[in-house]
Order: sequence, then structure tokens, then C-alpha cells
Amino acid sequence: MKLIVLMIAVVLAVAGCGQSSSGGTTTADGSAVTGVFLKHPSTDPGAGTPVAGATIGVYTRPISTAGPVMADPPSPIARVKTAADGTFTVHVTGRTRVFLAPIGAQPYTAGKWAQVGGTPVTLTGCTDCVRPL
Repeated sequence: MKLIVLMIAVVLAVAGCGQSSSGGTTTADGSAVTGVFLKHPSTDPGAGTPVAGATIGVYTRPISTAGPVMADPPSPIARVKTAADGTFTVHVTGRTRVFLAPIGAQPYTAGKWAQVGGTPVTLTGCTDCVRPL
């Protein structure tokens, strides 16, 4: 009987491993890039409202999200959708850093470099800014 109770305790403990308090998962090998996508008006760049359901592209090189459409844009190595609170987690292997940029997103947002397994990234987009040419 003690063995069964011990086995159940071990199964429950293992089932909780890798879970964060925000409902996402973490990896022991540091292969995750996490972040949040926020939008703000030009009059208040310090503000931030979560952007839910946006697609974030993960690239091996920087891409421009400004001006005319790129003639031959690179394909992302991964894509992830933001949650209702604007957060995202994407697992990347074989890289130490990646470039993140929203795909087809409004508001206008410049991409950012992120360290794989590093500090969470905040992507911010302006809802009424003019896109640079």
C-alpha cells in the first residue's frame, strides 16, 4: 500500500514539472523564447495593451517590417500565435539567438533579436503611427 501511495506521489510530482504559474511550459535545456506582444497609441508609447491571436515569426536574420513589401522575404523557421494576454512561447533548437517579428500585423511593429533561453522579449506596436518608407 505504501508503495502505491509513493508511486502516485511521484506521478503527480512529475506531471507538474515544466509548468509555470502562467500556464506555459519551461524547458530544462533552455530552448524556449518567450515574450509578449503589446500595442499602444503614438501619444502614449509607454502604454501597452496585449495583442491576442497575432502570429509571431521566428527568423535567423533580421527582416524589415517597414516600407514597401520585401521582394523576396525570408521564411520564418517557426511561427507562434499570441495568447489572449499577448504572451507567446516558441521552442527553437540549434540557435542561440533569433529575430522575432509579427507577421502581417497591425499595429506597426519593428522586430527584435532574442536570446534563446534568455530574458522574455517585449514586442510593441504603434496603432496609429505612420510606417517608415
